Amino acid sequence: MFYLWAVLLVVANTVSLGLGLLGIPGNWLMLLCTGIFAWAYWGDQPFARATLIVLLALALFGELLEFFSAAVAVRTVGGTRRGAVGAIVGGILGGLVFTGLIPIPVLGTVIGACLGAFAGAWVMELSAGKGLEESVRAGAGAGIGHFIGINLKFLVGIVMWIIITIALLWP
Repeated sequence: MFYLWAVLLVVANTVSLGLGLLGIPGNWLMLLCTGIFAWAYWGDQPFARATLIVLLALALFGELLEFFSAAVAVRTVGGTRRGAVGAIVGGILGGLVFTGLIPIPVLGTVIGACLGAFAGAWVMELSAGKGLEESVRAGAGAGIGHFIGINLKFLVGIVMWIIITIALLWP
């Protein structure tokens, strides 16, 4: 029975990884599924506590990468702190709004988050008294930075999936 549940865990984690691209917290779902499995089979010790702690740290790191990547990009291209905050808020709102407006899985969320980061940084830079060119540059940095953050978070999810699968199936 253990191996059936182990295969189902790998499948659930694979689905969770894909859901991460839709704006759903896939890395956290992966950690939740793995934690439930580890609890159910605690006597068999399929996962060491250290493995679960590393997975928790990776999930948190992935979120931080995604959350702050647009803000760092805005500051890198010369934007203000106000523009960085606008990029973070705009990325969140854009992802939520465009997920419903563009009904193509993954595409609507990613495009929306990047456009939202762009718009948030652009508007906040304009409100800070920056010129149009500087504001657009900050917005472009935010959009590109958010796209990079989404991909980095997905890569962290892949690393988590590999760690879980190896720890689960390694004798």
